[in-house]
Amino acid sequence: MQYKSFVITVLTQLMLITLLGACSSSEEQQANYLNRAQEQYDADDSKKARLELRNVLQINPYNPQARYLLALIHAQDANWREVSKNLSLAIEYAPDFIDPRIKMGGLLFRYGPSADEKTLEQADAVLALDPDNADARALRAVVFQRQGEEADAISEAQLALDSVPGHVGASSVMVKVYTDQDAELALAYIDTSIEINPSDSVAKEVKLALLNRQDETAAAIALYNELIADDPENIVYYVRLLAYLSEKDRDDEADALLSSLAISPRDSIDFKIWLAQALNRKNLLDIAENTVKGFIIDYPEEYELRFALSRIYMTSDRTASNNVLREIIALDVDGADAQSARGAIAAFAWMLDNDRATAEAMANEMLVIEEGNHHALQLRAIFRLLDNNNIGAISDLRAVLKSNPTSVASLLMLGEAHTANNSMDLALDAYRSALELSPNDGTGVQKISQLLINQGNYTAAESILISHLEQFPANADAHVLLIESYILQQRWNDALTVTRELEKQDQQLARGVYLRGRVLYASKEYPAAITAFEEVLQLEPSAVEALSYLVNTMLVTGEVSGAEAYLLKHIEAYPQQVHPLELQGSVYLSSGDFDAAIESYRAALLIDPQRGSAQVALGRALQAKGDLLAALKAYDDGLQLWPKNVDLLTLKAGLLEALKRHQDAVDGYNAVLAINEDEVIASNNLAMLLIDYFPSEESFARAFQLTSKFEDTNIAVLLDTRGWLYYHMEDYVSAKRVLKRAVAADGDESIFRFHLGMAYYRLGDNTSAKIELEKSLANDAKFVGSDEASELVKKL
Repeated sequence: MQYKSFVITVLTQLMLITLLGACSSSEEQQANYLNRAQEQYDADDSKKARLELRNVLQINPYNPQARYLLALIHAQDANWREVSKNLSLAIEYAPDFIDPRIKMGGLLFRYGPSADEKTLEQADAVLALDPDNADARALRAVVFQRQGEEADAISEAQLALDSVPGHVGASSVMVKVYTDQDAELALAYIDTSIEINPSDSVAKEVKLALLNRQDETAAAIALYNELIADDPENIVYYVRLLAYLSEKDRDDEADALLSSLAISPRDSIDFKIWLAQALNRKNLLDIAENTVKGFIIDYPEEYELRFALSRIYMTSDRTASNNVLREIIALDVDGADAQSARGAIAAFAWMLDNDRATAEAMANEMLVIEEGNHHALQLRAIFRLLDNNNIGAISDLRAVLKSNPTSVASLLMLGEAHTANNSMDLALDAYRSALELSPNDGTGVQKISQLLINQGNYTAAESILISHLEQFPANADAHVLLIESYILQQRWNDALTVTRELEKQDQQLARGVYLRGRVLYASKEYPAAITAFEEVLQLEPSAVEALSYLVNTMLVTGEVSGAEAYLLKHIEAYPQQVHPLELQGSVYLSSGDFDAAIESYRAALLIDPQRGSAQVALGRALQAKGDLLAALKAYDDGLQLWPKNVDLLTLKAGLLEALKRHQDAVDGYNAVLAINEDEVIASNNLAMLLIDYFPSEESFARAFQLTSKFEDTNIAVLLDTRGWLYYHMEDYVSAKRVLKRAVAADGDESIFRFHLGMAYYRLGDNTSAKIELEKSLANDAKFVGSDEASELVKKL
């Protein structure tokens, strides 16, 4: 290699100086450390080489040879910033030092055409020092070849070959120039280079590319095997050969290669792990299993081999896979590999089996051993979010981000946790941080855009979405969010423009047409919307969403018989789909055919007894028919399956109230509020029950707490409840204030006027009281208190 020559030269010079007695102890030390660094580098021990170079640079930070060798070490790790820095320093400290200039020229060439001039500057500087330098000539040649100056490229490459016959870089330029013009000449150049440099893999790589281009399959395979023979532990060549064989439909040869590797000795653990994975991917499971088991016997403490065996079992025997992971835990106990095994068991249990108990147990074990374990904290955060423990989830995610602030996944989850906690500004901060780290992350774009849309900040959302779609026009979810934003702003033409963009994508045609229908429906272009939804059903006949919108649009336009016909046809074609039966039930219910609706809902439940929405609809249909006891049984049947279903609990409580089972109704609403204290219907109905049927200071206090959030609403029924509570608490001034707002919001509701009339009466305003009470009794209205209103009107 070129860089060795400078070390030999420098060391020779230092030895001569030492022999002459002119060398200081500092120079001797630098030479010794540099010599040892070179030896370690040649032995592929970069870590020790770095330590020796550190000693050199502590003595003399301006040592150009140390800087150059350090650049070569950083190049092995592809740390190009450090490579560039150390090469620049080597050139600065020793302008006549040729090797770093050549290396710098090569690095600059990697940066693309914009760096061509700087690349040529380095080559020219070398040629000023050494006019016959083949590396510099080859560097100029590759630049000219990239710039399309083929004559100059050939001239420079030939000068390099004249100086160093078979020079790999110059030969490569000749191959590039002549590949299309004269394939035989191109092959001759690279063959000559390989003959002169038989161990140079770069030359063989160039020939391999040429053979691939010429579709010389047999010759390419032979050359792959030659590269493998030169470096049998290099995994890259096996990977590429296997991919090449697969590309050429020679899978039998690929299988044979893997099978032979399974019985051939290899010392590298990395090679063994790769082989296990490759055998697994090729579905040579028996060979993979036996091979890896053999590796484990030879290397029992190399746990990565056991992980590989676990992955082999994953697709065919999950229990065996978990058992191997548990072996790792038993052997490594509290170590990093045991923690990884626990994490794998937890992840597979949760993601593949929906087994929260096992996943949670593993996560907790991990946290006992290592309280800051990122994977366990993230998993626990998921569970806490599911349990509505948003604060706990936020705490876990902040702990992860404290030590790993660039975790995009944790930031996205933190945004969800803040959203669930109704901390929207904090959620936006989390999503923005995620986007700063990964601007093109589709999930992050969708999360922050959805939140901004929900807040009505359409401009910010659209800016993010449009920018993202410019780079990723196939992201259908981003299109959908942009359409949603336009619909909410009633920007119908803009929304339709975006749907057409989706329709241009073959995979998204039906979705685009469906969204076009949604836009037309929202803009009340009902005939066009019906046409769009019918078009979707022609493209995807089983599309339930399109069917649902089609039916609803037909109902809006009064085409009830058409909606029923579509549903009957669809149900006949897809008898196992549940939602069409629910739709059918709602159509029958809207036309007052309760028996037919009930039949449809029961048919849905026969297909899917676990479908909560159908159970709710069945209860409502029975209640609408007036069969209250049957409705109550339907709600109870549902609650046997879903004891915390808020819809079922609320409906049952309302039905109990209608049955005048007031205490049972109170208990029912309390059960709802125990699950979700913000449920408005339950809060309102419970408060009214307490006021009307359980009047007491304790009941009024509870009702006051339940209705405190109603003061700021404009919903008449909620204002009425609050006002009627003030009345019973004998705060008639507040009662009149709130009840007037209820009547203003809905003056046709008799009971609201009754309550306001009673407030006027208690305040001594008999005239206003009589007016409101008479209005409440109009059309012989009957309500709780109508008899009292009638008697009072007579008195007034």
